[in-house]
Amino acid sequence: MQTNIQRQHKEAIILTPEDLKAISALITNNYAAPYIEAGCSEGSKLTTEDLQEILDYENPNFRRIESLNLRTFQGKGSSISITFNAGAESTCVISIRDTEDKRALAVADELGKRLTLCRPPYSPLTKLTFAMLGAIALILAAAVFVGLSVWPQLTSKQLELSVGPLFKIVLPLVLVAMALISYIERGWNWMFPRLWFSIGRQNGELKKRENVRNLIFVVIGLAFVINIIANMVTR
Repeated sequence: MQTNIQRQHKEAIILTPEDLKAISALITNNYAAPYIEAGCSEGSKLTTEDLQEILDYENPNFRRIESLNLRTFQGKGSSISITFNAGAESTCVISIRDTEDKRALAVADELGKRLTLCRPPYSPLTKLTFAMLGAIALILAAAVFVGLSVWPQLTSKQLELSVGPLFKIVLPLVLVAMALISYIERGWNWMFPRLWFSIGRQNGELKKRENVRNLIFVVIGLAFVINIIANMVTR
């Protein structure tokens, strides 16, 4: 009898050298040393049977690792493949074929636990469909703006004649926001990457992005507090 296990992980993942060593050791101890293939951002691929060569890779920004596959085959039809891919719907796909049911389940469960440990605190934020939320928020903001600043000043007759001009006011706001949202979404994805290989130079890059996140949240928090204090003082 053969067991086939296919599991997908859709949470954000940050992989350190220690995480990759633990995953590789789990595969080696239960099957055999994995063959490793890494895909870089400019299209090249790195292949090796020695994980340390990947861990020693400089990993610069212009050629950083964006995908990684560890796979191995064993006699009697047993195999395991673990694929990490930043551009896919699932950040990690685990595929196991094994003639030993208990071993397959144990390895799959252990990998799941390891990936849970690799989940960053901001993981839920990576699931936001930012463009949709931003568009809805902008439309609501435009509606509030029109309702508070324009609508009360119009008589019923003027209101009937002003639907066209009001539409001309709201539409540009929506179009401008949609253009800005694409840039905001890029910034959002930059601050909250779904998959990151913290190897070589990318370890420092990850810390830089963390500092930017912290700075932005501190500024937003201070602005919120100052606004509350200002409202209390002006009353």
